[in-house]
Amino acid sequence: DQGVLLKTLEEPHPHRVIVLTTPSLNPFVVLPTVVSRCQRLFFHPVPAPEIENLLVAHGVEPRRAKLVAELSSGRPGWALRRAKDASVIELHDTWTRRLEEVFGAPADVPLHVAAELDSEQLDWRRSEGDEEDPALFAMASWQVELRSRMVAASGREQGRWARLLELSYDTLGYLEQNVSPRLALETFLLECRKVS
Repeated sequence: DQGVLLKTLEEPHPHRVIVLTTPSLNPFVVLPTVVSRCQRLFFHPVPAPEIENLLVAHGVEPRRAKLVAELSSGRPGWALRRAKDASVIELHDTWTRRLEEVFGAPADVPLHVAAELDSEQLDWRRSEGDEEDPALFAMASWQVELRSRMVAASGREQGRWARLLELSYDTLGYLEQNVSPRLALETFLLECRKVS
């Protein structure tokens, strides 16, 4: 309970240091009152090639290691825990297919995908489980796909994919702030829709 933690942070033991880690400062993850009583230190994500090498060293098949490293968002611990979990690849494939459905589709398709993902995120927020935020996982999957398409393209087409990839990072930033997740996802997916 973060309320109990808040009391500890308000009256800390004078000779102790408390270290809290979180993947997100989203108010649905960490109470703003907790964040306001902490000193922030930012740890930069570990580059995907380093995580990929780590996974291969732990016996993960190289192609799978590359994909899991890209999905990990720079978190080697997450990558090690999820490397042999078949559902990670299945979920990635599902969200990649959903993104592909949006390209060139009528406006109701991206709005429906955004609503579905927003609903899943709302369920996740209500749960107390260890599972990852579905919106962040979907965005990571979409970034892998967009990056792949950008690298494979050339000229103006490459620029379009690069713009969507950049927009995906902006969307992640909005999800970390106090922006409506559904609105952020709708905006991103409606831009993706313009690609045919």
